[in-house]
Amino acid sequence: MVVKNELNVYIATLPRAGSTLLGMILGTHPEVFHVGESSYWGKINPKDTICSCGIKGCPILLRVYDQIAKNFEVESIYRACSIIDRIEEPNKQYHPLSLPDGKQKQGEFNQKDLETVLYSSCLGLECISRTFREMTGRRIIVDNTKSIRIAKKLLEYPRWKVILLLRDPRGMAYSNKKSGQRKGVSRPVSSKISVYKDFAKRALGLLKKSTLVHFLKYEEICQDTSGAIRKVCEFLEIEYMQSMLEFKKDKGHTLMGNRMRLDDNQEIKEDLEWKVGLTKEEKTMLCGDEELVSLFSQFGYEISLWEK
Repeated sequence: MVVKNELNVYIATLPRAGSTLLGMILGTHPEVFHVGESSYWGKINPKDTICSCGIKGCPILLRVYDQIAKNFEVESIYRACSIIDRIEEPNKQYHPLSLPDGKQKQGEFNQKDLETVLYSSCLGLECISRTFREMTGRRIIVDNTKSIRIAKKLLEYPRWKVILLLRDPRGMAYSNKKSGQRKGVSRPVSSKISVYKDFAKRALGLLKKSTLVHFLKYEEICQDTSGAIRKVCEFLEIEYMQSMLEFKKDKGHTLMGNRMRLDDNQEIKEDLEWKVGLTKEEKTMLCGDEELVSLFSQFGYEISLWEK
């Protein structure tokens, strides 16, 4: 199937920043298909997991898997994300669905090979986008694999745009902490600070160099959903549709992702649990890091112990 004016969109962000929500909203547009996090194609067989549509062994995902299974470039997405994760958080505790998982954490990797693996992962993302486009006929394919290092490489390829999504680090830190508790692993706030600072530095670099990057805050999606999504639609050169806010009517077909994809709640409400969920020590840790505060202030965040 030939699709004219095709476009691939990559959501570059941090975990717990709202990429699942954004991807689901965009995926309701008739020209758009949201594929989720492509890194999982190098780890999970769709016959063993529940698709976002609610079916285990989803026939659509199985058809995709038949075309991309054992493709080393697709597997490179998983390998790249795994190496990056281990570089950024060397002491991280892993659960079975982590990238990498506990067993793979013990394996060897060569950091010098990361550059090569990143380029190979870009080809893998192109393969996945092409496969879903041919299957669905959708002009725009949206991927939320997240890694900003991959995003930078993708901008060297034609027909790619990047949505840079950010959230208040206090919200991300608390959501990560809570997610770790559900999964039975430790996700201390202290381990995320260096990750957030590294992402912010790379994000500033992308924004300065490319017109193919659109910056968006999680808070903007929650506080003015239609306004925020209209701007994204303008960036993607598609018509905004009010029906996009009914993002749970069609749950699409994604291999893995945030648990919110499986319920029917369409309310978009800013998660501010961190205000009571973070301890005073954790808030001080985040708000007292001058570099973190300075970096996020450049994105419009006022990070202070004293809330207005």
